[in-house]
Amino acid sequence: MRSLPHALHVLAGQQAGVLANSQLAAHGFLSREIDVRVRAGLWRRISGRTTAMHSGAPSRTSLLWAASLHHPSVGLTGSAALEAYGMPPNRESRILLLGPRGSRRPPFDGCRIISLPLPRFTQDSGPMRTDPALSAAFAMGTAMSLRQAVFHCTWVVQRGLATLDDIRVAIDGLPGSATMGAARRVLDRVDPGVHSVHEFDFATQCRRRGLPRPSLQEARLDGEGRHRYIDATFHMPLGTLVVEIDGLQHLDAKVMLDDQWRSNELALQNATVVRVPGLALQLDPDRAFHQIRRHLEQLGWRGARTR
Repeated sequence: MRSLPHALHVLAGQQAGVLANSQLAAHGFLSREIDVRVRAGLWRRISGRTTAMHSGAPSRTSLLWAASLHHPSVGLTGSAALEAYGMPPNRESRILLLGPRGSRRPPFDGCRIISLPLPRFTQDSGPMRTDPALSAAFAMGTAMSLRQAVFHCTWVVQRGLATLDDIRVAIDGLPGSATMGAARRVLDRVDPGVHSVHEFDFATQCRRRGLPRPSLQEARLDGEGRHRYIDATFHMPLGTLVVEIDGLQHLDAKVMLDDQWRSNELALQNATVVRVPGLALQLDPDRAFHQIRRHLEQLGWRGARTR
């Protein structure tokens, strides 16, 4: 039994121990020789077109490589592609693949193929996959819950792999589908693009929880003489509470710096400033409003203790 050439050893090391049968064939290893090594317990077939250079159970990374190598025109997308960009792996998650139009069987159980006319991929130091914005869009559209979809979106944005605008452009550039419709709804909740949406949600929550009605978009002059608009303001007997509702764009360094100067300016005007992530209004509103209620009580509000 001849040994594996050095070039294939190196390639297997770069691909989590997995080689496409076409890569093996390019070095003279045809199906019969592969079968001999598999039966001898040296190698393991992962799909009909990919083989692991060991006999143990394949790792999640090996499965991602095998799925992407199975067919030359199919690549990872969704959360599987995000894993290839460094997102923590989820072995139980289905591996989503993107390929050209036409029915094609998935490489192995646990995979699903979505078709597009002309899918585009990148393969920089990793398995073939869609770019981060498109990967995030498919991950958001196929997520099992809103919380999971938001995690996929924020993970990409926080690491600078794509912006919210990049993700929106990726969604808008694809044909209408249930998957992209779901992704668009998630993106609209993460970053509505219209300030009144977050503020409307906030005012509605205040009313439901028995809190006083805030003044929305109240204008104030900053230290440079500019009019700045405050998301929500409560005028209480012992002072003023300002609530700023931060969308995901506030993770940007320049925006974050401006937020800090703005908060400092409001403090100089004797206002108490509370910043609430917009996502908190969707995912963890109880915690946010508990803190707001305590601030209001410290400023002299004596309301009913309802939720």
